[in-house]
Amino acid sequence: MFARPIRQITIGVLYYSLIHGPCFYLSKLLTSETFFHHTILLVHMASSTGSVSRLRLVFEITSKGSGECELVRHLAPLTAGSILKGVPLQDRVHRFEDRFVYIETGLTIGAEKQRTQFKRGDMALLTSNGALCFFLKDSTVRPMNPIGKILTNIEIIESCQPGDVLTVKKPTA
Repeated sequence: MFARPIRQITIGVLYYSLIHGPCFYLSKLLTSETFFHHTILLVHMASSTGSVSRLRLVFEITSKGSGECELVRHLAPLTAGSILKGVPLQDRVHRFEDRFVYIETGLTIGAEKQRTQFKRGDMALLTSNGALCFFLKDSTVRPMNPIGKILTNIEIIESCQPGDVLTVKKPTA
């Protein structure tokens, strides 16, 4: 089935590319036949336990409703890790013109893979004050760390007023 000679490859590098995150490094060399067996097992493990790079969170605005958002780890891995350690995050809502809604998180995070253009439904972290921003329309703004997207019920965030309490937390069961 495989052409000879069979090449030997290091599996550690391939674990990283399949899972999209640093795991561990194996110095063991595998033949291509063994590698394909391990690849199938890794893909099955990743799909059965959920994605490692896309993490679901729930946002809730008191007395208005809730929705889901997704933290995308590869957009800004250090920022995503800090946010996950900090959840639940809760504060009063602030609006920046009609472009985005934000809450101050108190997290101190540096610049990471910053962008200035965001689309409706994107989420970003403003590093100057640690604010978690939810974009209401396509905007060009000052540089921010992109962190994910709003998946459901963006209209709840659009309808919130300054002073409403917004909570971002992990989903229950």
